[in-house]
Order: sequence, then C-alpha cells, then structure tokens
Amino acid sequence: MKIYIAARHALKKEIAEVYELLELRGHFITNKWTEQKSIKPYQEHRKEAQQYIAEDLAGITNADVVIFYSEYSPDARGCYIELGYALSQAESRSDLQIYVIEPGDNPSMFFFHPKITIVKDINEIVI
Repeated sequence: MKIYIAARHALKKEIAEVYELLELRGHFITNKWTEQKSIKPYQEHRKEAQQYIAEDLAGITNADVVIFYSEYSPDARGCYIELGYALSQAESRSDLQIYVIEPGDNPSMFFFHPKITIVKDINEIVI
C-alpha cells in the first residue's frame, strides 16, 4: 500500500522508525517529510515552504492510507491541515483509508468523520 503519515515535526524520529517498519512490510511511503530540512521561520523560506507543501499534498493525494498522529499542540497546525486535505480527498475517493492515532481526552470533532478510523497505536492498523 501507499502510505502518508501526518504528524508534528517533534515526532520526526519516531515517524522515521515507523517508515522503516512499514517499508519492511512491503509498503511505499508517498512522502518522507522527515527528511526535509527545518525551514522555520517560514516567512524567511517561502520558496522552500511552497515546495514542501506541494510534496506533502502530493503525498496525501497519492496515498491509499493516511495515518494522522493526533497530538494537541500549537506546533501541530500543519498536520491538522493535512488531515483536512485528506478528508477532502476522501470525499471523492472511496479507496482512501484515514486513521487517527490516539486522539486523547480532547479530540477534534472531525475525528468522528465517517471516513476516519480511530486507533490507539500503529499496531492496530492492519496493513
């Protein structure tokens, strides 16, 4: 399967390990954003930010499965936008599967969208 993982950058190391696990199982990661260099503050790196945005959205568009690591944090804004983009894709694609990992005590209303499956951890996703 082709997989995209959305998570905040603070989880970069953990997500890179998940990529390795999934690839060992024969899956393809549609965009390894963990390999992108840090470009904050974004306003000083607009061109690079635009490139990363295009790569991330293409990764979601080309995925069969989108996995969202939920974490309530001010620096998790980008991954929530990625989740919204995945939901917009799912409206016209019946094959797209979206998983939210551990929404915690303060889940977003959108986690209960009919296209989303909530799981406790990556091991609950049978892929």
